[in-house]
Amino acid sequence: MEDTSLFQLRQAAGQARKAGQLAEALQLYQQLWQEHIADGNAWDGWGYAWCLYKHRRYAEALAIVEQARDLDAGHLALRSLHAWCLYQTRIKPEKIRPEQFEAALKQILNLSSQADSYSPLIPTIFKAMEVYQGQPETQLHYLGYLDPEQLSHTGERITDARGKTRDLPSDWLRYQAKWSEALYQLGEYAGCAAQCEEVLATNMAQGQRVWFQRRLARALQAQGQRTEAMHLYRQILQGKQDWFLKKELAELLLGLNQTEEALQLALAAALDRGDDSKKLNLYLLLAELLADSQPELARTHRQYVLRLRQANEWSIPEALQSLLASDLPEAPALRRTLTAGWQSLLKTGQNDYRAPVPEKRSKHQTSAPQAAPGRLRGQILKLLPHGKAGFLRPDDTAQAGNQSLYFELRAFEGSAEDMKPGIHVSFTVREGFDHKKQRAALQAVQLRLIEPGSNRASGTDQQTDKDPGHQAQHQQDHGHQEE
Repeated sequence: MEDTSLFQLRQAAGQARKAGQLAEALQLYQQLWQEHIADGNAWDGWGYAWCLYKHRRYAEALAIVEQARDLDAGHLALRSLHAWCLYQTRIKPEKIRPEQFEAALKQILNLSSQADSYSPLIPTIFKAMEVYQGQPETQLHYLGYLDPEQLSHTGERITDARGKTRDLPSDWLRYQAKWSEALYQLGEYAGCAAQCEEVLATNMAQGQRVWFQRRLARALQAQGQRTEAMHLYRQILQGKQDWFLKKELAELLLGLNQTEEALQLALAAALDRGDDSKKLNLYLLLAELLADSQPELARTHRQYVLRLRQANEWSIPEALQSLLASDLPEAPALRRTLTAGWQSLLKTGQNDYRAPVPEKRSKHQTSAPQAAPGRLRGQILKLLPHGKAGFLRPDDTAQAGNQSLYFELRAFEGSAEDMKPGIHVSFTVREGFDHKKQRAALQAVQLRLIEPGSNRASGTDQQTDKDPGHQAQHQQDHGHQEE
């Protein structure tokens, strides 16, 4: 017969846990486990470990889970909690020895299933992508444990520490980003291009789309399809103008013998904001482009690269070794000389690297009609039955491609209650994709309500870009199934 005190402790601990009184439940489970461990069962161990876990005492929870699983190795709730304890102690932390990480990873793969919504399998695999960065074969191996068709297509919207709203990519999009990146690193350029094209045929935020367009352009360039890659880069630069995108297009143009435009792009990239230590290849590209016309300025670029490498205690490549014997100016003086040179050589208004793509397009191009600059005005025509999107009619249809524009409700920078047919809004336009017609189309974004009788729209401007292959990963841990 079961000990009366054990029964009473078990009942009291369970009631406290279910009522959310975790501190009290933890004390009761601890007493139960210490005084009646010989008569305890797997559920007692699970309750004790679960309370420890909720108090973020993950290492202690892991020890109790391992004891409890000796009582019932097949206990499903214990398997799930065991996996989460491993995740918190040996997967998620930044400073974990490689052998500990690998052992925990293999344990979680044995304990977890993607079909289990309480499983840490998905965040574990994405953490492995970080740990095995630069090891594409290993990354593909572990991505193979996920079925992309079962991954969520819904992203997450967060507010960062600076109060800015950011749209994070869905698990499906993160998977596609890592898979295509690994293919590119392995030199599987045709497979990478096909993967990117498949993703680009779906609907996603423009800030996420550009990174797949960039990877597609690089894969096409690697296959010798430079002209198609060039058109894609021009399309990307219609909306995003980071210095490294200009630099990559400049390299491509140099390969096509379009040296003047390549020079103008490289000059613009050099003048853009960015860490000089990350622009070494850009400065060497400028040295190459200026070698014949401005040999002294070209030499200054190489000298500055040498100074930057010395400052960061990086190795000096053979091509720069000859400069070591010369009397080098200090880095700040070199930088001032370069800045003045860039400014004098940049032909303002003559380097239209964002020019619209020619009307005859390749199958790889996904651009919509060119969007009008600035904010436009219009009226909401209708909302779709599911309530998540709709169409609006611009006041000046010529500015928006002579068409009504699709929009998503989440692009409305106001209360959802105010969104209804007939209201007037201001908005901007970006490229989207019409899945029904399978073609590029303009889409209205950053919608703001225009108050009746007002010439101003409510709300503030926000920018929400995100690289699915290069920026920091955000994961929300799931809860655990109770008995």
